[in-house]
Amino acid sequence: MITPAQGVAAVTGVILSKESGQALSGISVHLAEVFRQGNEAAYILNTATSPSTVTDRAGQFAISNIPPREYVIVIGDPSARYAIITEPDGRAKVWSTQPGKILDIGIHSVTLQ
Repeated sequence: MITPAQGVAAVTGVILSKESGQALSGISVHLAEVFRQGNEAAYILNTATSPSTVTDRAGQFAISNIPPREYVIVIGDPSARYAIITEPDGRAKVWSTQPGKILDIGIHSVTLQ
C-alpha cells in the first residue's frame, strides 16, 4: 500500500482488456494534466514529464507523490495504441486528486486503439 507524502497525492487502479477481460500487464498509465479557462478545458500529456507508471501482472498500478490537480488517465502508448478513460457519453473523464489522499479509480476495461 502506498501513502502519499504531505501535500501530494497518489492514484491507484486496475486496467483490464475490454476484449478478453484479462489484466493488461506491462502497459503504461499516464496522467495528463487538465487546464481550464472559463468553461473550456483541455488536457496535456507530456510523455517525458507527466506522472506515469506501468501496470503489474494483475493490471494494477500506483502513481505516488503527484501534484494534487485534475488529470485525464491515458492508457498505453500515446504515439501508437492507447485508450483514454472516458465518461459514459464518450468524453474524457476528469479525475481530481487531493493533497495527502489516495485516489482509487477502481477497475477499468479498455480497448487500445
